[in-house]
Amino acid sequence: MTALTPMQEFQERLKGQLRDDIARMLPEAAVKQMIEQVVKEEFFTKKSKPAHGGFNAPMVEVPSQFQGMVMDAAKPILQKLAAEWMDANTDKLVSHWKEVLDDGVVAYVEKIQEEKTTGDLRRMLNAHFQEINNERSRNGQAWLPVPVF
Repeated sequence: MTALTPMQEFQERLKGQLRDDIARMLPEAAVKQMIEQVVKEEFFTKKSKPAHGGFNAPMVEVPSQFQGMVMDAAKPILQKLAAEWMDANTDKLVSHWKEVLDDGVVAYVEKIQEEKTTGDLRRMLNAHFQEINNERSRNGQAWLPVPVF
């Protein structure tokens, strides 16, 4: 370690003296209040951070340190309970997901069929109106407004 210059030595002594003086001057109630505030801010107050690294990124709320610690501790317990429930209720889960998937697949197929039929009809009508308007244009007539389908 390098030796301190006289000025650095003076600054270190002054810092130590100020630190000791401030500690003696602070009333116990003020110290208690500062500790409570720090604990509240560090452990219980939600924090915000940018959602991503962009310049105008929206802020998202992140859990406080305490909430994070609780979630980390609770996660394996919750996973174990969820696994036990799933093992005990496999028949309910299979029945439910079969129903959801069957309903969802049927609805999805119906939607695709409807969109295909509607799309085919829309393309056919648009082509028909285009032909009519092309003919009207060749005859020097104004175009018909094309309806929106």
